[in-house]
Amino acid sequence: MELGSEMKFLVKLYNKLMLCIVIPEDSRYYVQLDGTDVAIIKLNEYEKWIQLTGRRLPDEFIYEVGLHIESRYKEDLFADN
Repeated sequence: MELGSEMKFLVKLYNKLMLCIVIPEDSRYYVQLDGTDVAIIKLNEYEKWIQLTGRRLPDEFIYEVGLHIESRYKEDLFADN
């Protein structure tokens, strides 16, 4: 994924469907929900998605956002082949 390229997808949190935007920067990812910054996440040394900042979000939500990020990288990788 290109630096500065953002991902957009719908996600359900607290029984509400929201637009999630993920903006990559270095090894961190800024997460916005419905236009509001909510967290910064990253993949740790154990290959687990963790939240670095923001109001504490459910681990399942962080995992789901991480899956979207990983999926995007796989799409970009196979698009070049």
